[in-house]
Amino acid sequence: MERIIGAVCCLLCAFLWYGIPCNRDSREPISFWSGEEEKLKATVQDVQAYNGEMARLYRKCSLAFVLSGVLFLLLPSAGRDQPGP
Repeated sequence: MERIIGAVCCLLCAFLWYGIPCNRDSREPISFWSGEEEKLKATVQDVQAYNGEMARLYRKCSLAFVLSGVLFLLLPSAGRDQPGP
């Protein structure tokens, strides 16, 4: 049961992280939750290229969550407490 819960959590996170780059065609830069959006707008010159790079970054993070979720399902020791001494 623990493996299924771990896999579901990882896959839900992957879904969210994969959805963030849908905003890559925006005229404003995709933020990285830094809280400094005004500074980001002033620093980024080529918004389309910046958003493309950020979209690739978020998709790579999403792939890491997908792989983790699959490993939770495939590996018997993942997500399970090991018996103590």
